[in-house]
Amino acid sequence: MKKFVYLGCLMMIGINLIGQMNGGDNSWEPVITEMFTGNGRGWNSCFKENTTNPIWCVYCPELRTGVAYNSSFLHQAFQTSHSLFNNETFSDNKMRLVATYKGPRQQDCGIDYVIPNGNDGCNSISFNCDVPPTGIYYHSGNIQTIHQNCHFGYYEVRCSMPTHRGVHASFWLWGGDNDYEEIDIMEYSEIDCQGDYTHGYSSGIWYNPNGTDFYGHNIGKQYVHTPQSEPNIGEMHIYGCEWLPDRVIFSRDGKVMKEYLVRDSIPQNKKWLKMGYTIDDYGVKTKNENGIWVFDPWEGSDTLVVDYIKYCRLKTDCNTDEYVHTFQQFNQLNNVKRSITISNPTGLLVPSGTEKTIRATEHITVNGPFEMPAIGELTLIVHECPNTD
Repeated sequence: MKKFVYLGCLMMIGINLIGQMNGGDNSWEPVITEMFTGNGRGWNSCFKENTTNPIWCVYCPELRTGVAYNSSFLHQAFQTSHSLFNNETFSDNKMRLVATYKGPRQQDCGIDYVIPNGNDGCNSISFNCDVPPTGIYYHSGNIQTIHQNCHFGYYEVRCSMPTHRGVHASFWLWGGDNDYEEIDIMEYSEIDCQGDYTHGYSSGIWYNPNGTDFYGHNIGKQYVHTPQSEPNIGEMHIYGCEWLPDRVIFSRDGKVMKEYLVRDSIPQNKKWLKMGYTIDDYGVKTKNENGIWVFDPWEGSDTLVVDYIKYCRLKTDCNTDEYVHTFQQFNQLNNVKRSITISNPTGLLVPSGTEKTIRATEHITVNGPFEMPAIGELTLIVHECPNTD
């Protein structure tokens, strides 16, 4: 049984039993810290990032062809020219994902696309959009990690986005062991914002219990509506998610927005990390006077701006039982342990202003006098060991 145990004469102030990353949570180590810096970063002919140690590619492996054609994304082409790192036009260390309307609706788009074919993205083939006449109406920006190696950890993006009908922006984790699963850290669309274009979005989990493609359950869904007095979604905000085997916690600007703690419906498999901006055709359909849905395109070009993307994972030592007798030992607790026992017969005083997070997989026990000043923060968390092998 996982538990917190408090024994003896105890004075504790400002303690959180379940918390999000705070200033004293030193249990994390960076895996991806993408600040979009570096000169001349772009895409090579394989649609991979043109750098020494590439992280990103610009195609969607689940679509295989790079052109979406289902009811939610009618006729998008994900283009290298619409996923912009530092280049001659922009050199401010930000990523830009552009969506451009190329209509009106047509049989002939007049452009040949070279698109990736294969999981490594480097076996390119030519695709003539006139045969068959698919009608590609939008060119869009979409990036994802080259490898499916994102697992339990903390994910964060700082970005701003357009706020109008038709926008579909998302920061999410996708994929599994031949399963269709998602963790949608931030998703903004006509449906997700529920008509609240300036302050609405959603977060949630798409979980597949049966191991079959494109079958799953949309669970833990939350439609977020921030106060109108706060800066709108068109300004920079930080969207975060802590994903562990038995907990998924969504946050915005450091504030917890949703906790999901049902272990049996939390994805367990490694995923790709994705950031995309398209025009959602579903969101720009309207009913005419006869009650028939008709295509009502948003026309123009606009941009989602990404300041940074981060992925961190927990440092683990899950087979160790730790015994803490001094503040120095307390302050050096930076790994997930199996159990932690804090015990000092004469008492343990934590200095004022201390911010600390302690994590264990079985129990955290405080035995004896323990003093935490009001000016400070202590977070105790018991969760499964987040092995990422």
